[in-house]
Amino acid sequence: MADFGAKSRENLNGVDSDLIRVAFAVVQVPGCDHSVICGARPEDQQTAAFNSGNSKTPWPESKHNIYEGRPLAEAIDFLPYPFNGYPEEGTETYFKELARWYAISQAYVAIGHTMGIDLRGGFDWDRDGIYTDQTFDDIGHIEIIIR
Repeated sequence: MADFGAKSRENLNGVDSDLIRVAFAVVQVPGCDHSVICGARPEDQQTAAFNSGNSKTPWPESKHNIYEGRPLAEAIDFLPYPFNGYPEEGTETYFKELARWYAISQAYVAIGHTMGIDLRGGFDWDRDGIYTDQTFDDIGHIEIIIR
């Protein structure tokens, strides 16, 4: 059975315990092995992510951010494991790799739901089940909706 490595566990430091519980359940699902590449994000990293266009939210508005009003991060970013790099868009490999991302993202939402934890992924921000209406795709992003 899959489990998180040391780096993923380290990246879960400072993350809300409910989201951590879901993450440990998802990594056990066959076909959903993944690494957590980001949990709590300090101000300099959030500013860099925002300035580069990798995030649409400035400090401290991201759910990755910890500050006085939010003691734990309410978001994580993941990569499927093993990570095979980013294939060329439109290729057969691209679509197969994309399917791995969606499977893991959907497992987070579904398992969170069974645990009473309301989550959404960057693959469907408005949670309407239509993935083509997103203006910003962040497929490896999972966050808690209501706290």
